[in-house]
Amino acid sequence: MRGRSIVAVGSDAEMRALAGPGTRVVGLGGQTVLPGINDSHLHGAAYGMTKPPFAIAVGHPAVGSIADITAAVGRAVQAARPGEWIIGLGWDPGYLAECLADPRRFPHRRDLDTVAPDNPVCLTDFSSHMAWVNSAALRRCGVGASSVPPGGGVIDLGPDGESTGILREAAQGLVQAALPSPTVEQRRHAIQNVIAELHSRGITGYTEPGLGPGGATTLFGGLSTDNWTAYADLAATGELRARISVLLLRQRGRAPARRPALRHPRRLHRRRQPRQARRARLRAQHEPRHQVDDLRPDGRGRRARAVRRPVARTVRRRGRDRGLRQFGRTDHRARLAAGVAAMMLRESKASGRPSGPDQCVGLAEALRAYTVNAARQDFAEEWKGTVEAGKVADLCVLDRPLLDLDPHAIADAEVDLTVFDRCIVHER
Repeated sequence: MRGRSIVAVGSDAEMRALAGPGTRVVGLGGQTVLPGINDSHLHGAAYGMTKPPFAIAVGHPAVGSIADITAAVGRAVQAARPGEWIIGLGWDPGYLAECLADPRRFPHRRDLDTVAPDNPVCLTDFSSHMAWVNSAALRRCGVGASSVPPGGGVIDLGPDGESTGILREAAQGLVQAALPSPTVEQRRHAIQNVIAELHSRGITGYTEPGLGPGGATTLFGGLSTDNWTAYADLAATGELRARISVLLLRQRGRAPARRPALRHPRRLHRRRQPRQARRARLRAQHEPRHQVDDLRPDGRGRRARAVRRPVARTVRRRGRDRGLRQFGRTDHRARLAAGVAAMMLRESKASGRPSGPDQCVGLAEALRAYTVNAARQDFAEEWKGTVEAGKVADLCVLDRPLLDLDPHAIADAEVDLTVFDRCIVHER
């Protein structure tokens, strides 16, 4: 590598012939070298604002039960001012002891009320599709038994007709819109911290799937124009140490994909699938966190249940058979190795339950989803996404060879070295 590019790829002897006295030679000893990972759908700025000091950690493995979460909230209340918001992220009922012991048990506002009777609490789940709030938060935001959720949202109700404190999808905005908004300077720091974390996962570039006026009411304004400004400021000062593509989130509607996408193929009609999959340059996005089931209200607005969707599996299978490229996405927290293993295994990480085994892909296809296919989404496959002469000097080195490795062992692979623009930005 020289400058910001890869100048040659070849055998040890060929490469040593190009080395000069100042060349650093890294012996990998059979480790795996990949292009810098390019995530096709990652809410980097929003993720940065769901970590300390903006929010407390209430996800696995930091907590293992509802009791652990209430204890963490209680500690935060002790350190907070009276009436100050307590905000957290990451809870997952699939890892909470009480929910595992009793399938009817689910987080409830009363759990939080015991430790935070006066401080409003808002805890967003690991998928960002649910918020768990306490009674003080509902009171402050004027949400009650008679409140009507916005379109696409659900306010879970208990047998008494009162809110349980679980707000789903668009209903989260009823509370999240009231949370204090970080400054642009704080957002810049959050982005820089996230990029440093992403480097430790081998990620050197990603697509922000929507920033703009339409994101102002999301958690911390995580999809708002202020984050666009923060990215632009970092780029202007040369402090943006990743390759970022940003999609504009309009005031109404969703962000348009840079290339046509089947993000939620379950929504397609069965009879239309073959025709839709044949459209030129379509892509299917794979997100490990949503690969098995989706949680939907059970019709009574009280709980969520896992719903299998054979339509989604059919679309992905038929689409792949017709040349539909798969694009890897982590949304925010997943690791490359975990995503690759998920595509190869299609098993729930929490339960080990398989779902759609006919949708499993091979190692090469899974890796392409996070490298050259993702580069293609950005119309950048000619200059990134593969290890070739002339491509940008972005690399990811894993701690083990992946060929012929059990996919379950792939999930445990760690990133030993990350190179961005020829500079080592992470070394384990």
